[in-house]
Amino acid sequence: FVENLDVNLSLIRYRVKDPNLRIKFFKVGRRTKADVALIYIEDIANEGVVRRLQGRIERINVDGIGESGELQSFLQDKNTLFPKLGLVERSDMAYHILTEGKVLILAEGSGIALSAPRTFSEFFYSCDDRYDNKYFGMFMRIFRYIALFVSVMGTSFYIGITSYHLDAVPSQYTIMLAQMRSKAPFSSLVAALLVEFLMELLREALLRVPKQIGPAVGIVGAIVIGQAATSSGIFSPLLLILGTSALLASFVMPDYSLINSFRILKFGVILATGTFGFYGLVLVNCLILIFLVSAESYGVPYFAPFAPFNLYDFIRTFIFNT
Repeated sequence: FVENLDVNLSLIRYRVKDPNLRIKFFKVGRRTKADVALIYIEDIANEGVVRRLQGRIERINVDGIGESGELQSFLQDKNTLFPKLGLVERSDMAYHILTEGKVLILAEGSGIALSAPRTFSEFFYSCDDRYDNKYFGMFMRIFRYIALFVSVMGTSFYIGITSYHLDAVPSQYTIMLAQMRSKAPFSSLVAALLVEFLMELLREALLRVPKQIGPAVGIVGAIVIGQAATSSGIFSPLLLILGTSALLASFVMPDYSLINSFRILKFGVILATGTFGFYGLVLVNCLILIFLVSAESYGVPYFAPFAPFNLYDFIRTFIFNT
């Protein structure tokens, strides 16, 4: 997609020649009068979802909308941490979304479209999975789930083991952990919070620096900070490895909007684990799962097809993607 709405619509019409394709136009913004297009296939899309999206777009009362990111904040459910709309940057992905019965929203001046409804499992799906071997696509989706787990829980497991549950690891490794932490001036909880703060600082710095020097700043900064921190004994080398692994794992997600929610939850998981050990870790994970299972995205269960479990949808979308 590009920043011209007419070009984006022509790309969709080029791929979807169905006579039931419907495009509704809206003017959003009292001053900018930005064009917003609501796109769906009439005999496939859920009419209730279309009406809810249309009503929310018509109720937007602001001076102007510059791009789809601003529009997304008005279409999201209030007081929710997890995104309920997906981001679409390619016309082939938009074509698949429309033929699955979803609704697409395009805004003038934005090269990113929005799709609804969006379930939790769909954030792990990349359009390239459809073109690769189905077993490789299944492997990559499982790998992305593992990457999310590492990104959120990696440092929390370190805190739980070193502070409360040293008996969970072999005795030889317990001695090695004690030797690595013998010179550390902070507790595992404080050290993990400092490492995560440095990782988030590095992530934001790489997004803001010029592209020409961004990779150099990231590599040099990570090497200098990591080497200096471990040499001075501020951090355990294992904790630094887990922190950097969590940072790398967070970039694996095809749709980055989901990982932003877990970046916030990660600090809550760390604090709970540092306070109550693995009991706090399990408690916070149960609360997150309860919220995910009970949430909806425009009437569709957010955690489908896992909860409520549907074998056909599970096989079709998660395993073989047929």
